[in-house]
Amino acid sequence: MHLGPVISVAIPAITFVLMAVVGSDLRVEDFRRLLRRSRLVWAGLLLPPVVLPPLALGLIALVHPPAPIAMGLLLIAACPVGGISNTFTYLAGATTTLSVLLTALSCLTAVVTMPAVGAVLGGARHETLVTGVPAPTLFAHLLAAVAVPTTLGLFARARFPAAVDRFRHWLRRVAFALLALLILLIVLSDIRAFVRALPEAVPLAVSFIAASFLVGAGVGVALGAERPDLIALAIEFATRNVAVATMAAVTVMGRVDFAIFGTAYFLTEVPLVTGAALLGRSPGLGRSTSRHRPAPRLGG
Repeated sequence: MHLGPVISVAIPAITFVLMAVVGSDLRVEDFRRLLRRSRLVWAGLLLPPVVLPPLALGLIALVHPPAPIAMGLLLIAACPVGGISNTFTYLAGATTTLSVLLTALSCLTAVVTMPAVGAVLGGARHETLVTGVPAPTLFAHLLAAVAVPTTLGLFARARFPAAVDRFRHWLRRVAFALLALLILLIVLSDIRAFVRALPEAVPLAVSFIAASFLVGAGVGVALGAERPDLIALAIEFATRNVAVATMAAVTVMGRVDFAIFGTAYFLTEVPLVTGAALLGRSPGLGRSTSRHRPAPRLGG
């Protein structure tokens, strides 16, 4: 049975539903609070493009992977935050508003940050990495994968708050089930490429994801962030936008071999960050809204 057409429809659909579930956990006042206390927002937006590419270069120097895998990792490091980070943050019971805001801002600024980071990394390796990112495609991706479903979830929360609260645990279970289905579909989309990439790509991906998560957590600690904000920031650092990396590899650079690493990376990222999110979750940790407890301070 050829699953290509099914997967091409199912993966965007699942992502859309996941983001709508995340949106149902948000409130407009949470965004207002973040904009008033913006130190974590600035740190989460500006530091990853500065910190993650050198981290990737360091791992490449230690591991010496094949050139396509090395360039695939550098491309991942140059990319903005992945939209699935919002789902990870939601499942962790962390500050989803911080995650959604950083994801949107990171994607919007990627048309500038990716060529800049690509130029620096390309110079370091004497190869051309990313010379430009098609802005219309990136904005369309942001609109379809983040803005529209999140807005629908926000609307549902504002219009039917009692119903959303009543089904909150059910929605969380749906999110877990959809995430598992997403992993399965991505594996089925190209099993051979995934298996070929496992021996060299997965250890490198695990190292980069773990190190990025720890760096993000360290930034949170340095800024005095409370637990929900710290976990959200760590997840944002660790989750890269594989869709944008694939688009840049194929459409901008014309290198499909660079994109193969992205498949293995995403399949490593999803279970690893999901596990970290669940481990970071505590029994009393829920949404960071004043309904349950005082709003967490973001410093600044």
